[in-house]
Amino acid sequence: MPRRLGRDRHIFAFDRSIPPALDLGPGELLTVETHDSYVGKVASIQELPLVDLDHCNPAGGPIRVLGAEPGDILTVDILDVRVGDDAIMAVVPGFTAFRARFDRADVRPVPIRAGEAILSERLRVPLHPMIGVIGVAPAGPPVGTLYGGEHGGNMDTRTIGAGARVYLPVFVPGALLGVGDLHAAQGEGEVFLDAVEIAGEVDLKVQVLKGVKLPTPLVETADAIAPIATDATLDEAAERALGKAMDLLIELAGLDLFDAGRFLSAAGHLRISQFVPPAVLHCRVELPKSILARAGFDLRRALGTA
Repeated sequence: MPRRLGRDRHIFAFDRSIPPALDLGPGELLTVETHDSYVGKVASIQELPLVDLDHCNPAGGPIRVLGAEPGDILTVDILDVRVGDDAIMAVVPGFTAFRARFDRADVRPVPIRAGEAILSERLRVPLHPMIGVIGVAPAGPPVGTLYGGEHGGNMDTRTIGAGARVYLPVFVPGALLGVGDLHAAQGEGEVFLDAVEIAGEVDLKVQVLKGVKLPTPLVETADAIAPIATDATLDEAAERALGKAMDLLIELAGLDLFDAGRFLSAAGHLRISQFVPPAVLHCRVELPKSILARAGFDLRRALGTA
């Protein structure tokens, strides 16, 4: 039976000073219960102005991973993501990709029925459960769960769902992993501030890799591997993500600079994970595993985890 971390044990910042909620050994199974991004406190437009941005996006944790030390790589296998029956979408002026078009806030309850999120009487979208926030404590000052960075955090990358593996750097003893901010569905970019925000549960398993180098944060799915980057502008985030992808192709796959560039241009896919200016900008570069396999490269074999 998996161990369980209740949704009452959560954090609003990745912070090395917060005592762990649970110790987890490599290979142990864990179910993390999560709140929605508003901790269930917003159901109407009247409640939205009361939201404290420092207390949004709760992440279950911190989870101390036994044996994880600074310089290691933490792998988090997402075994399953289950979401509830009631979600919410909210928007705040100034925090969307459409800053000049919307001058008032809005809140919309989103029922989940028969495998779809009911956005309105006319609009239904298929469910695509995913994890918005997954990260570890940084070595330096705390980073709120609204933000992403080299530690992971709020990356809102829609491919981080069941079957994915997330690679994260370890900066502090035990890593202090946090997981939360589930979405029942999200388009690339999450451009209207919120995805379909919902409470739920995540089943996961962690491992610790020692003595390996890897551009992180990185998500691996059945089809692709994708380094993720965040920065102050979308251009800078894209450039950093591409730089990580180039490093991976040269240092791990053994391609030379020009072949790596040709591969990125011919078969790599630069994606916008999140575009919520002015503060939340993430990009990733998806590298098709099938093409890399034909070139003789397998990530797990290169890391010794095949």
